[in-house]
Amino acid sequence: MVSIPHLASFEELHAHLLAQCLADDQRQVNGQAMTIGEAWEIEKPCPAAAPRAGSQCRVTVPVRLTPYSQVILDTNHYSVPADNAYPIIW
Repeated sequence: MVSIPHLASFEELHAHLLAQCLADDQRQVNGQAMTIGEAWEIEKPCPAAAPRAGSQCRVTVPVRLTPYSQVILDTNHYSVPADNAYPIIW
């Protein structure tokens, strides 16, 4: 939860966001040996290859709705709006 910045223009917003990103580069994630900025400098020269044209950009799999209005995919839990939720019939 972050408070909403009150800024006068898009230029001011851009400067604010840039300052926040640069500050975050100095942050060290718990359990990591280097800062976010140091990790980015290592990763930056090795961009992932662009997907080939027509590549599949989604995965469709059957999922089961939990009692908490969530579906589980791999190890992630995704919330589903309760009014749109319906159980998947196997």
